[in-house]
Amino acid sequence: MDGAKLTGTAESQFGKAEITEGAVKGDEISFVETVTYEGNSLKIEYKGKISGNEIKFTRNVADMVTEEIVAKRAK
Repeated sequence: MDGAKLTGTAESQFGKAEITEGAVKGDEISFVETVTYEGNSLKIEYKGKISGNEIKFTRNVADMVTEEIVAKRAK
């Protein structure tokens, strides 16, 4: 984080993706990652709320699928 700007890299089974459009405002966080799946570029948008040691996210995958996920801080 640099002020309200969020940058970094996300890693999944699809490989590494740069975080873009990242922002943190109070307890709200949002960012975008773009992954390649079966030769196609997919934009995944995350919007979440930070609470203690977890973030509850809504994730939108290529405007096709929306799902709720929870990220927990590793101990």
